[in-house]
Amino acid sequence: MEFNEVLKKRRCIRSYTGELVSEEEEKKILAAAESSPASMGEYDAVHITVIKNKDMLEKIEKFSQELFHTDRSLLYNAPELIIVSVKADDNPNHSNAAIVAHNMLLEAVNMGVGACYIWGCTIAVSHNPELIKALNIPDGFIPAAGISLGISNEIYEDREIPEGRIAVNYI
Repeated sequence: MEFNEVLKKRRCIRSYTGELVSEEEEKKILAAAESSPASMGEYDAVHITVIKNKDMLEKIEKFSQELFHTDRSLLYNAPELIIVSVKADDNPNHSNAAIVAHNMLLEAVNMGVGACYIWGCTIAVSHNPELIKALNIPDGFIPAAGISLGISNEIYEDREIPEGRIAVNYI
């Protein structure tokens, strides 16, 4: 897919068949993460955790629902969650995490794989030391961004992007 086509089709997919993406697709998505920039080239300040274990996904879902006082699915029944953690709780590192997540999501769109930004569950995990430990997130790292992945019956279609929806000023 052409880059501008990926941008026009980019949206979050929130329904999954329960089927995992292929190993090849997952590798391409993780390679997109590797192509991300990192502030001051500090790639060791970023860590990725891939979660496919159903029991762990259920624990994350349950704790997230409790934290946010909701019974709706915050993982949208996705069979895979990728969490991007960072070493320091500061703007450059959170920006790194967001860029890594965005690159992965763009590659998922490029391949037609269902993907969605997952902020609520990522925040929930960051507030739960037991989950952090169970996920083997390195000491001192903070979950900062995430995406769900999985096969979906939804398709990425061109969307209208209104011109001027983000204000711009020139100096």
